[in-house]
Amino acid sequence: MDPILSSVLQGLTILLLLTIGLGIVIILSIWRNDTKIDVKGNLAKKSPLNEVQRLIYGQLVRAFPEYLIFPQLCFGRFLHVEGKDKSSRFWLGKLKHRVADYVICNQHAQVICVIQLEHKSLTTYREQEMDAALAQIGLTIYRLPVTHHLSSEELKTAILTAVQQANVLQKPLAPQISSQSPPNPMKWEDKGWW
Repeated sequence: MDPILSSVLQGLTILLLLTIGLGIVIILSIWRNDTKIDVKGNLAKKSPLNEVQRLIYGQLVRAFPEYLIFPQLCFGRFLHVEGKDKSSRFWLGKLKHRVADYVICNQHAQVICVIQLEHKSLTTYREQEMDAALAQIGLTIYRLPVTHHLSSEELKTAILTAVQQANVLQKPLAPQISSQSPPNPMKWEDKGWW
């Protein structure tokens, strides 16, 4: 067989195989995009906050307009382990999926205070674990009884008092909440995010 004809046939064979391969890839990608995932069950959306939580959230926003208020925030978002201490990793694993009802942060997203709603009069062992973990890193946990109806000013005074008392009793690792705006508050437009 002629060497030129042989090389032309080899080139055509390679081109044909590449075309078939590309066609298969295109068909599979179209088939995968058309396949719908069937979720079994009766899922429905709901509000992440109940009525009481929404009311307290509104009061916190009015009481601390210069701070960021995060409702329903997992502890894993603001706790981490430094180093390879197994005991600390155990506690992080135990606490990271628990949820703080509210977290107050300064404008730089540094946690100032954690607020938990008190639904019962007795403190459980799980609550004591959360208190101990937050105390270890210098954060205050303020337990707000749901039965008390405080105004925004009363709520602010109660939280500020709890934070100041905790910082006197503990080593002050967490920034203090003040009634004035923090210096150089971060603005969205300064960072080019909008």
